[in-house]
Amino acid sequence: CKNDSICNRYYPNIKREFSFLMKRWKQKPISYTYTDSAGRAQLLTIPWHAFQTKIRSLMYDPAGIRTIPYLVHEAWKGNLTPYIDLYAKRKQNDYSFAEGLYLCMTCTEDVPFIRPSEIKPMTKKTFVDTYRIDQHLQACQNWISGNTGDGFLQPVVSTIPTLILSGRFDPVTPTSWAKEIADKLPNSTLVIFPYMAHVVDGLSNEQCFDNLIIEFLNDPTKKVADPSCIKKMLPPDYKTSE
Repeated sequence: CKNDSICNRYYPNIKREFSFLMKRWKQKPISYTYTDSAGRAQLLTIPWHAFQTKIRSLMYDPAGIRTIPYLVHEAWKGNLTPYIDLYAKRKQNDYSFAEGLYLCMTCTEDVPFIRPSEIKPMTKKTFVDTYRIDQHLQACQNWISGNTGDGFLQPVVSTIPTLILSGRFDPVTPTSWAKEIADKLPNSTLVIFPYMAHVVDGLSNEQCFDNLIIEFLNDPTKKVADPSCIKKMLPPDYKTSE
């Protein structure tokens, strides 16, 4: 935001506003009267973890990232309507996520390898703290998990041609992981997209992403160089108003 002329002009103090908001909100939930599109008013009590969970989820795509400063600034001013509207819109669109499948996989392949002693030190300087991990651990206590077998954590080493696509702003599978994977796959091609997050949604010239995959599938033995079209995959402007 600081390096973007539009964002910095509208939100020059965004880091300080977010820190103030987080500190105050963690002390106690915020009560807010929300009026929906039909004019119905409802008093809501919103804990910090509800707000930070939405912020975290927005970080998964480029368009979402560009709305975060606006949401934070409005919340800092006392206006939580834009934030609550995001939940209302999700309900209207009937957005679904395969929670059961997700838990089957992560309760087997991720959670068993979390070291309790590392949780607090590794989340200490994040706005999420331990909340996300705490929720996941609790969910897996009530879910069936499988068996990964011996050697599950050993890196895959292969000469099979592999295309690895990674977004520089990915908050969950960072480019450092992609580079680590590529080191074990000598016939791999790693392409890092400057403005992509976990997904490509929201970037212009999305067909560049698709064409790169098609080109690889058509001839996996051919080395794929970073095409010039990646430079045209740009995010939308930062959100500044409704």
